[in-house]
Amino acid sequence: MWKRATDNSWALHREHILAGRHIILYGPEPKKIYPPATWPEIETALYGELDYVEKH
Repeated sequence: MWKRATDNSWALHREHILAGRHIILYGPEPKKIYPPATWPEIETALYGELDYVEKH
């Protein structure tokens, strides 16, 4: 895995996980370990997605 890799859409992914859009294979319930995304985090992620779509 690339050490400098980042996920600028993590807020969106986290909200999907917290909404139950996942399958737990092993480990704790995600709601116990992932905090909900804040609106500024979601907004930033959405603008990042829009920017990507506009460029590609």
